[in-house]
Amino acid sequence: MDLHPIRIVICPCCAAAWPMRGDDPRPVTVGGDPPPPAAAALDRWQWEEAMDWEDAAAACETDLLLAGDYPGLVRLLEETVAARPDDDDARLRLGEAYVKSGRPQRALELLAPLHQRHPDGLDVQLVILDALIASGRHVDDFPWCRRMPVVSLDRAVADACAAYLARRGEPSPLAELYALGPPFGYLLFGPDELLAALAADRRFRVEPAADPGGPRLRLAAAEAGDGG
Repeated sequence: MDLHPIRIVICPCCAAAWPMRGDDPRPVTVGGDPPPPAAAALDRWQWEEAMDWEDAAAACETDLLLAGDYPGLVRLLEETVAARPDDDDARLRLGEAYVKSGRPQRALELLAPLHQRHPDGLDVQLVILDALIASGRHVDDFPWCRRMPVVSLDRAVADACAAYLARRGEPSPLAELYALGPPFGYLLFGPDELLAALAADRRFRVEPAADPGGPRLRLAAAEAGDGG
């Protein structure tokens, strides 16, 4: 096994990043074919053991995602999908990147055939729903084969939060209450909207934020029979 470290070298012409092994001027290849150029400038990456270009590209992808460089992530994943058109995982990640970069319609076009191939794939359904919401479209405005339930912010959500707090017997962070929703379906509301709804409900009291989980909520000492 070749243990020369892989490094990322930036092309001065096109700003593409190529995985290189040691001091060898040739890009790392897989099966004799050159790798697609990565779109990120990651020359600071150094690896202690050899990896092929797919591993290097995965490291680039992670770095771009953490940096919030969604246009760069799109370019990288477009190159990956072009090189490996049968890689449905890469196609799904590209769809996510399109949504994050403000191109939800492109995500829907990309993911429609993927959904046809994997109608029960919840990960695919989640990204499609994200794209529909981001584009201002109704959740049914898509040729679904199957779709997970969608959860609106209604009395049932507040009831579930109240029941959870009653079982716990102590205040809980907003993030913890919000996390109750995903097992039941796709949430059509965010944490801030949940907080506003619970704060307006007489059954709940909001305590100031004291930890990364955000404000903590507890049941009122004398719980009202009806919400506000």
